[in-house]
Amino acid sequence: MKQRKPVLTFSRGFILAVTILVNGFVVFALINLIMSLLGTNNADLLSVVYTVLIMAGLIGLTFTPVGESLIRFTLRLRRPTHEEIEILKEPWETVLSAAGLLNEESAPELFISDTNCLHAFAAGLKTVAITRGLLKSATPEEIQGVLAHEVGHWVHGDTKISLIVQVVNTIGNVATAILTAILSFISTLASATGERQGVAFSIVVGLFALLLKAFLSLFQLLIRIGYFAVGRQEEFLADSFAKDIGFSNGLVSFLRKIEDSEEAPVGFWNAVQSTHPPTAVRIEKLLYGDNLSKATYEK
Repeated sequence: MKQRKPVLTFSRGFILAVTILVNGFVVFALINLIMSLLGTNNADLLSVVYTVLIMAGLIGLTFTPVGESLIRFTLRLRRPTHEEIEILKEPWETVLSAAGLLNEESAPELFISDTNCLHAFAAGLKTVAITRGLLKSATPEEIQGVLAHEVGHWVHGDTKISLIVQVVNTIGNVATAILTAILSFISTLASATGERQGVAFSIVVGLFALLLKAFLSLFQLLIRIGYFAVGRQEEFLADSFAKDIGFSNGLVSFLRKIEDSEEAPVGFWNAVQSTHPPTAVRIEKLLYGDNLSKATYEK
């Protein structure tokens, strides 16, 4: 089977662009404030340059082996033991072969998460993880179906987009914390003068810091909701990928196994924050077909 190229939809591109622009503005504001306080010439232009360099550098770092190792460490992933390799070797190689990735240097690597839940996920650039609980409870056919689904996420570039969004949001949060701390310090100094103008300036600066923090929090909440909506469609596409390369039976069997324990989100707010579509709907689409992927797959 010919390897498919990552999919960059309008929704994905829009969320990514807005996330970078808004968080980039916060980083720019922080750098510009510091340079202005230091009396640096051409502070605006230099702030733009430093903002681009900092954000590009940190994003680029996550796309290196160092960044990948950090992601695996943060997620507490480990290499499979000899016994686990005996169980996973054939299903994993079968899935990679069907996807046209066997013996490819760019192919993802398989890791273990020491949790008892029935779960698997793709992360970073070359990481697919399966939990110890799923490994113990699932049949070889179900393991193949789950792994094919996660490889589908990797093939479509889902992990790369989510990685950039997470990194950029983290940069924005750190910049916001530093910026509000500096503004709070300036506000405290201004109010300490005891003069009316100083107190008024202190209030304005304090309000600005609060509004900035509230704005970024609200923005990230809206972006997260939008990304969850895109993510639910990505789940369907990953399911369809697993079906197209011949592992729908195992995936359906696994989904039926977890369907009874799944709690449907109650209320609109919980529904929009759901990371996965209802399991029953996923099973129905796998069994009876869907056309979600036909317009976006490039064979």
